Amino acid sequence: MKIVIPHTSLCFHGYILLQDIYIVKSFDKYRKICLHVFMSLLNDLLEKAGLDKKESAVYTTLLNNGGLTVLEIARESGQPRTNLYNILDNLKQQNLVEEVKEESTTKYFPKSPKEIEKLLDRKSQMIKHAKLNYEILLNSLQSQFTLIEHKPLVTYYEGLKGLKRLYDDVNQTGADILLLRSTYDDYKEEIDDIIAEQIVEQVKRGIHAKVIGPLEDIEEAKVLYTKYDKHRLVEERFIKNFKFELPAQILIYGNKTAISTVKEDIVITIIDHEDVTNTFKVLFDFIWEYSTPEHKEIVKDWEQE
Repeated sequence: MKIVIPHTSLCFHGYILLQDIYIVKSFDKYRKICLHVFMSLLNDLLEKAGLDKKESAVYTTLLNNGGLTVLEIARESGQPRTNLYNILDNLKQQNLVEEVKEESTTKYFPKSPKEIEKLLDRKSQMIKHAKLNYEILLNSLQSQFTLIEHKPLVTYYEGLKGLKRLYDDVNQTGADILLLRSTYDDYKEEIDDIIAEQIVEQVKRGIHAKVIGPLEDIEEAKVLYTKYDKHRLVEERFIKNFKFELPAQILIYGNKTAISTVKEDIVITIIDHEDVTNTFKVLFDFIWEYSTPEHKEIVKDWEQE
């Protein structure tokens, strides 16, 4: 027996010579394949129209079966009955489902699939409006992004623990440091031990320091300069004739600038930004060069060990 299966873009065509019972099974398989492809395309279409998977399952169930009660929809679609009322309300709002009361029973019927086209048109219009709004807002959005992208990272620390966290960051960065000393650096005895430990750690890591500060106690400065600075990897510039009194200490390392006040409470602000730090480096270099002639005059008779 020779059977000709009509050509379709979804399935196959050709000539098959089989027994009658096998022909029935072949057509059943053919039908299932076509149905699977059809349902896959339909679900994709409904998703593009704005339906989620649950809404698509309920609508296709109604298309396949006609009017059903909530209990019947739950059985056929596999959706929990408790969720169906919200799903059906959403489908009614999208004009895909109609609610019909028959005596004491309420049934839900699918509306024409042409309503899907209306949903697609509506979504297309929404996309057009969104694109228009995007074009209007683009410059502002780009400016905001640029501002955030280049915004410095600012970190705040407080107290002795904050000072230790700053020094830990200096050690992890491993870069040589530039230091503008504050007039109040030596006012708090409790930080002396922390500073001493940090100097030792810097020497272990090979971190060199260039330091600018006021010359307050000339005898103490002379001892530090002649006996310790070289071993501590420190190079200094003393300022005496100019009133160099900074309320806060400025520490520059890597791409970071730390401003620390120790006059009263210890408050540390770390700015992680290359341009900001480079600005402070330029200022440091200027003060360094400006103070060099005076510094040489001060230490001309001091011999470093």
